[in-house]
Amino acid sequence: MKSILSSLLLIVGSLSPLSTFAQKGKSDPVEVFDRFWQTMDRHYAFFELKQIDWEAVRQTYRPKIDARTTDEELFELLSEILAPFRDAHLKLKAPAPLQRTFSGGQPSLFESEFSTDSLKRVYFELVENSLAILGFDSLRQAGPILSARNAIYDHAPFEYSRSERVGYVKVSWFFYDFQNLGLFSRGRDRRNFLAAFGAILDELSTVDALIIDLRNNIGGVSGYPERLAANFSDRKQIGEYTCRRKKGGHEAFTRRKPTWMQPRRKEAFLRPVILLVNDQTVSACEEFVMMMRGLPQVTILGTPTQGALSDIYEKELPNGWTLGLSNMRFYSRDLICYENVGIPVDLRVENRLLDLETGVDPVLSAAMKAIAEQ
Repeated sequence: MKSILSSLLLIVGSLSPLSTFAQKGKSDPVEVFDRFWQTMDRHYAFFELKQIDWEAVRQTYRPKIDARTTDEELFELLSEILAPFRDAHLKLKAPAPLQRTFSGGQPSLFESEFSTDSLKRVYFELVENSLAILGFDSLRQAGPILSARNAIYDHAPFEYSRSERVGYVKVSWFFYDFQNLGLFSRGRDRRNFLAAFGAILDELSTVDALIIDLRNNIGGVSGYPERLAANFSDRKQIGEYTCRRKKGGHEAFTRRKPTWMQPRRKEAFLRPVILLVNDQTVSACEEFVMMMRGLPQVTILGTPTQGALSDIYEKELPNGWTLGLSNMRFYSRDLICYENVGIPVDLRVENRLLDLETGVDPVLSAAMKAIAEQ
C-alpha cells in the first residue's frame, strides 16, 4: 500500500490494526536510534540515488543520543536525518502524548504558490470556473467524499464533465472508499473504483478527446493503476517493472518483475488523451502516469510529478513510533526509474497564484489548445 494512506489516518481515522500505534513503555533512546538506523540500512531503496552516506549518518548522530535524550529531542534528530532524502515516502509517526509526524518530500511549486487550505479551495474553484468558461457542463461526482476538513481531500474519487467534443475527468486518488478500505476489503474497493471509472468512460463515449486531471492526486493503492491504464490499451502489454530491496547491501534487489496491463474494455479508448499533472501528483498516481506515458494517444501536460513511486515498508520502533520508508524501485516499460526526478511532461504549463487574479486555469486552457491542434 502506498504511503499516502498512512498520512490520511491522521485526518479520517484508522485503516487497520497495522496502522494503529501501540503504546509502549519508555525505551532506551539509543536502542530506538539503532533500530531506526538498521531498518533503513536493510530496507531503504535509494541511498545511492539520494547520495546519502548512511554509515556517516550513524557516526554523526549516534554520539548525540544517550539515556537522557527526551522524546522531543529524539524525534527532532531522526527528522533531521530523514529531511535531506526529500522522499515523500519517508515518514516518522509518534503517537500521543508526543503526537508528531514527519513527512518528507521534494520542494513543491504548487505548495509554495497555494500554501494554505483556503488558497487551495480557491484554486479548485478556479478549475471549475475555467471548465464552465470552456463550455463544460457542471461537474458531477462518482464515489464518496474523502474529508471535507481539507481542501485536497474534499473531493470524490472521480469528478467529471464534458463539453460538446471533450470529456474531463478529475481522478483524486487511487482508492474508492477510504472509510471501508482494509486489508480484506481491498478487492471490493478496487472493483468499485474501476466500475465507477468505466461508467464514466461509457458516459463520455462520444467525445473526441479526454482530459484526465491528475493534479494533486495523492496516490493510493498499488494494483489500481495498471487496471485503470488498461482502459486505454487494446493489447496486453507491460506497464512497469518493480523490484524490492533484499539482503546483500544497499544496491541488492530482487529481479525486476513486470506488471501487465490487460485490456478491460471491448473497445479501448484510443482517441487523444491529455494527462494534467503537477509536483503534487504522487505515488500510485505516478505509476498510472508512467504506464500511460508512451501510449500513442497520450500527451502529458503540466509540471513533472513528485518522483516518489515506491510502495511503503513500515516498521514499529521499540518506543511505539512507526517508521515508513521506500523499499522498492519502480521502472517504466523502457526501464527508466523516475524516482527523485519525477515523470517529465510533454508540455510544461504551471499553475501560479496569479491565476486567481486572471480567473483562468492556464493548464486547462493549454490542454484544450493541444486537443484543437491534433
